[in-house]
Amino acid sequence: MNHPDVEHQIPKKSDSTETIVDEIELEPPPSPTPEKEMNFGDYLVFGRYSAFICMVHLFDVIQLSSTYTYSTFSNFLPEITSCGPLTFQNGTTMSEKCALMTHSSHPTCEPTYDLVFGSMPSEFGYYCATEIDVKTALSIQMIALIGGAAAFGQFSDLYGRKKALVIGSSGTALFNLLTSFTNTLFWFTTGQFIALFFAGGVVTVLSVFLMETLPKNHRLWVIMVFSDSPVFILYSAVAYFCNDWRTLARATAIMAVPHIIMQALAFESPRWLIQRGDLDEAKRVYVAMDKLNGSYTEERMEVLEKLFENEREKTKATTKKMKQYYLWHAFCTTTMIKHNVTMAINFCAMALVYYALMFNMETVSGSVYLNVATMGAISYAFNLTYGILDFAIPAIGRRPAYMTPIVVVIGLVSVVAGLKYYTISMPWLETTALLISTAIVSQQMCIVPLIGGELFPTPVRNAAQSFQQFFTRLGVVLAPQFFVFLKFWPPLPYLAMGGLMLASLITFGCFIPETKNTPLCDHMPPKTDHIWKYKRMSAKTADLAADKPDIV
Repeated sequence: MNHPDVEHQIPKKSDSTETIVDEIELEPPPSPTPEKEMNFGDYLVFGRYSAFICMVHLFDVIQLSSTYTYSTFSNFLPEITSCGPLTFQNGTTMSEKCALMTHSSHPTCEPTYDLVFGSMPSEFGYYCATEIDVKTALSIQMIALIGGAAAFGQFSDLYGRKKALVIGSSGTALFNLLTSFTNTLFWFTTGQFIALFFAGGVVTVLSVFLMETLPKNHRLWVIMVFSDSPVFILYSAVAYFCNDWRTLARATAIMAVPHIIMQALAFESPRWLIQRGDLDEAKRVYVAMDKLNGSYTEERMEVLEKLFENEREKTKATTKKMKQYYLWHAFCTTTMIKHNVTMAINFCAMALVYYALMFNMETVSGSVYLNVATMGAISYAFNLTYGILDFAIPAIGRRPAYMTPIVVVIGLVSVVAGLKYYTISMPWLETTALLISTAIVSQQMCIVPLIGGELFPTPVRNAAQSFQQFFTRLGVVLAPQFFVFLKFWPPLPYLAMGGLMLASLITFGCFIPETKNTPLCDHMPPKTDHIWKYKRMSAKTADLAADKPDIV
């Protein structure tokens, strides 16, 4: 599919991007030879434009993480210090306070809050029996993430990664801003529902765009270094100075503006252009990227020309009309089904554990600002460590990086469950274990989309991510209710977390192969591998189909 407007934009974007990233030190480009078997993933090198894409990714992560973390503060349930003549002593639990207020001679007294942060429930008067309304509203808001992931996954496959990211970020910013002017729980929920619909779309496309525009050996360390972990520290500071949910919503909207501008300056993903059959435009983008990266040489142009010649030959090798792929094509082989189902289980488990703790931060003792910032700092330390190891030691693959921390989380939540079971009061140990667990799961949520994207070919990569992200959103929807429904036995929430992590560990270990340093596949599997429609093909036809993969 041709996009005539892209051709006119490339010279302008080159000038703008060159200005932004001119001071970045270049990585010396490799000297590929035409004889070496390469693909488009091997061709890319890290340079000025790659550094610019890192900044685009950083500001995208900032606006997304801010939107998600906003609910931690806006829905925070503050402590009640008194209610009319009732004054509560330190150590009185919220359930005990609610019981005293209900059975006192002043059941309609106005509570006084320990307003560490001016949250929406404290302004609108949601406490005790009506706290469930806030949690239910939060679950409703999170349903929007499911719709956004599905809609934008398909949209980006049809119309491009860049358009999806710009539209998604703009919608997120606009409705975060509008949320700040609401005066009821209904309208607050409506505003956040729409904002999270757009945010859910952005997070689905984000990792795919990054994978398709960076060299394969630079993908994971970029995700680790430019992750959401330091954003928690930044956002905690922003929340502290804003001090109420309305001001924080406006600040969250403003934080999306840099990404919208920078994403508009970036090129469309050349891998998407190839998948759409727009080879001339894809080639112009690769050349422009090379020039910005400082790696443009005649030798590299010869290699690039050969890559596109091979691509044209593949396209001419079939008389079949160019095909549009949809979600069901991501399940066309038994291997793809196993990968999709396994990644869905892992996405759901990670999201459920992570957001169950983030959306119920009042269950963790200590200051909400300090807890969120500490969790971010721990997570970022893990991210930096693994990002460095992944780049410096190629032998460390995706599987050990993903599976080893899960074992640690299982151990930590088991400790908390033991403390609850034996009613041992050690708040420092419980808080430390939970914050480290949350930080580790936050890191895993950076890795799992990358692995999921590396498993699938370009035509259905975003569709597969959309399917997997659906289960992330399902976990996010269930997370606000996690402690509500399991609080009847104190150890149960933490035992459930351990069980979810164990299921992730087993399924991932059994069904997901190592994907580090494997080239991204641009074509669908041959038709002989499909599980439907082609089972009754004759041997001769099957042999011909095996030699001709679906061309995109």
